[in-house]
Amino acid sequence: MFVAIGRHGIIDMFYLIDNENNFLTSCDSRESLQLTIDTHPNENWTIQEGSFEPVEGEWIWSNNNLVRRPKTDEEILFERRDERREIFAFTIDAMSAYWQNSLSSEQHQEIATWRQAWLNYPETGIRPDDLDIFSGWNQGLNDI
Repeated sequence: MFVAIGRHGIIDMFYLIDNENNFLTSCDSRESLQLTIDTHPNENWTIQEGSFEPVEGEWIWSNNNLVRRPKTDEEILFERRDERREIFAFTIDAMSAYWQNSLSSEQHQEIATWRQAWLNYPETGIRPDDLDIFSGWNQGLNDI
């Protein structure tokens, strides 16, 4: 079997692409992929060459370049909701009653406006600015 070594020692891979430009599978042998195409002649599959191993289903070919598949609307909403959940967990959800009672009415209003902006974030895509009152909430999270 012949394995093509590309620039910088990266193994060149061959990718099986469907007629909608979606990545199906990869192999280090063009001949193996050609056998797959030959056994499925009605699928209109093609072979592309590249220099890295994509995660199946996350990559497509665009203008002869392997690029990450655009996220679906559902994936974007899920990620934004997950981000909001994490932000809330370490900010307003973590506020003790003692801390809340020590805030001024202006600070309460600022938090309420900020919270509403975060509630709207999944649909609007507008990420609210951080509040000074919560500064440092995420320090040390990556130290665990």
